[in-house]
Amino acid sequence: MEEFPDELPSLYDSDNEISSSKHKMKKEKREAYWIKTKESKRQTRKIKKQEKKQRAKNRIPDTHSKENGMLNKRDHKRFLHEKGLQALKSGLKICIDLSFEEKMSEKEISRLAQQLGRIYGYNKKTEKPLHIFLTSIDQSGFFFKECTRINQGFQNYLWDVCDESYTELFPKEDIVYLSPDSENVLFTIDPEKVYIIGGLVDESIQKKMTYYKALQSGIQTARLPIDVFMMNGDRKGNYCRILTVNQVLAVISEFLRTEDWRQALSSEVPKRKGLVLKPLENVSS
Repeated sequence: MEEFPDELPSLYDSDNEISSSKHKMKKEKREAYWIKTKESKRQTRKIKKQEKKQRAKNRIPDTHSKENGMLNKRDHKRFLHEKGLQALKSGLKICIDLSFEEKMSEKEISRLAQQLGRIYGYNKKTEKPLHIFLTSIDQSGFFFKECTRINQGFQNYLWDVCDESYTELFPKEDIVYLSPDSENVLFTIDPEKVYIIGGLVDESIQKKMTYYKALQSGIQTARLPIDVFMMNGDRKGNYCRILTVNQVLAVISEFLRTEDWRQALSSEVPKRKGLVLKPLENVSS
């Protein structure tokens, strides 16, 4: 008679052994993948570190290095400072006429202070920085205090801050006041001239304030050639030809760089205005 073992092997035990074996294999695979990935990342970091050291050895702190994004933070700061000093010696002279403080509300004054901060930031990074004068500024007044409150380090900015007006600083025959209401279109920029931008934020849109100021001073006026090169586009906009102080300066700076009004205006006139470039055949000078 055939004898049976006291205990028969359980099918469940067999299944558990198989499941445990599979789990162990998966775990070993995960660990192997993790080790391999960790080693790969370590090698990548090592290579990048070596490349960074090599770039540092080859780094040359000049204009070409700056354009290629290779200057470290300290050298880049020194480079911008030197550009600012050079602008004070040979840059095109631009005056921001700040004699309109009494014509503006506190809100408008604060907005103008913000625009001056944008001007300084833009000017120190542009290819051909301008020699900027802040004229007729009352350093004990609310506007100057707003400038120092809003713009960190304002007192150390590389531009000329003057109590005097532009007519006290420069001969009248050398001055051109930029006004959107002028009958004269600015087609060329004379490096020997001094160009005035009215430091005015006027939410009430008081007409021709800068134009009348220039006439009273007995100096030339000119307007940017926006109407010559641009027209109302199809997209919705306010189609306003009046630019903020920082926008006017940016257009001039871009024109000096490119010597192309179409490019300067297209680049710096805000798209929200809805203005577009005219076809070349429709441009008349």
